Amino acid sequence: MKKILLAGLCLVLASAALAELKMPTLYGKINKEYRYVKNETKFKYATNTNVVDVENSESRLGVKGAYDYDGLKSTYKFELGLNSTNASAERIRIRIAEGTVGNEFGAIVFGQTWMAGEVEAVLHDPLAGTGVSLVGVDQRSMVEGIEDFIGVEYRGRNDLIGYKSPKFYNFQFSTTVDKNGSASLDDTQTTGKAPTNWQNCLTYNNKFGDLSLGLTGVYKKRSGAATDKNVSTVGGLKLGYMDFAFTALYTKYSFETPNGTATKQKTENKHMMASLKYVLLKNNTFALTYGKVEVDTGLTKALTDKDSTSQIAFGYIRKLGDHLSARVTYANLKKEYDDATLETAGGNKGQIFALGAQITF
Repeated sequence: MKKILLAGLCLVLASAALAELKMPTLYGKINKEYRYVKNETKFKYATNTNVVDVENSESRLGVKGAYDYDGLKSTYKFELGLNSTNASAERIRIRIAEGTVGNEFGAIVFGQTWMAGEVEAVLHDPLAGTGVSLVGVDQRSMVEGIEDFIGVEYRGRNDLIGYKSPKFYNFQFSTTVDKNGSASLDDTQTTGKAPTNWQNCLTYNNKFGDLSLGLTGVYKKRSGAATDKNVSTVGGLKLGYMDFAFTALYTKYSFETPNGTATKQKTENKHMMASLKYVLLKNNTFALTYGKVEVDTGLTKALTDKDSTSQIAFGYIRKLGDHLSARVTYANLKKEYDDATLETAGGNKGQIFALGAQITF
């Protein structure tokens, strides 16, 4: 009799646990492009064609779910990047391993996930997820000399802890702190010490009939790194009217070499991006984007230390049901130097034409 009662109690407890722990959801995507790339003839690979994964929006497989307990809601997500193109050890890597615990007062975020301001950058780029994204790195492997993340100073995901507030009159605040993925606890290190990265993001999103408005402000600071005064400030705008949308994002990122350095100098990067998007009959998206980064590697030196990377791109994305989309993209890129000698050796004009497809589940 006791065995029967014990078995019944275990069954009841198991049923209660299952009622609170929702079944996990398996998800993933395959994201591939066929690319034709053209560089200036002075470079080794003037033209190239290839089928590749999209580096900054690679194919992936993940699981996610939620757990409710006594007024608290917890979520979890574990995601693997499956990059069949990347020749390094990162063909299979952990993209996300995050958890959240929260209630009506906000949520604590922990694990490897997006830093506070980085998701907002992606939301300003209608061609994010393609090889010509302004919040991506694909261009550097195709067009000689091109900078990473043309449209914004960007770090993506890392092991962190943070807080995300509830929405209050359409405002929302989030903050994150990370140590750049380092597990070292040795605070006596003077070289190679992991920096502390702190990000704060404030957003405002509202709709006024057919008009939508989004404002973004981000402040990023890095301390304990091999540079001083390492700071980024970001301002963003999103406007929408019916099937049209406009976005703009501006970033100023600067840092200095530490005091006592023989050749102390200040570096300043200015990123800018803007986009126009039109959605026709829900399934057809047309997008035009422009981005530029200006890099000044020596504000205490001659002005000839400046260089810039710019890109103008067009994309058409066609939805073919809920889980399949096809696209065509074109980008014109330019690398320029103020110094005539550097321009002769490293200046470049490149083009990328790509046909892509994405399958999700």
